[in-house]
Amino acid sequence: TSAMRKPQKTPRRFPGGEMMKTYIKLQFRAEGMSPLEVIKLVRKVGFVPVVGQYDFAIEYEKADDFARIVTELHRILRGTRVRYELMTEE
Repeated sequence: TSAMRKPQKTPRRFPGGEMMKTYIKLQFRAEGMSPLEVIKLVRKVGFVPVVGQYDFAIEYEKADDFARIVTELHRILRGTRVRYELMTEE
């Protein structure tokens, strides 16, 4: 007899299948972690530097990625005394 397998869950995509981009703006405090160290942490999550209103951005296509990215970002910035603001667009 063969064991029954659970069907693989298909990742949920955004309507139309377009890529999404989340931007982050960082605010550093003198009594917090060094900005260079914070930048290293943010880049480990997959964010890349951008020029303009925001400091970093990350692109993804699956809705499930958003929760993973934001959860990881919050986890690594906890305790750094850095404030952050997120903005997401298509």
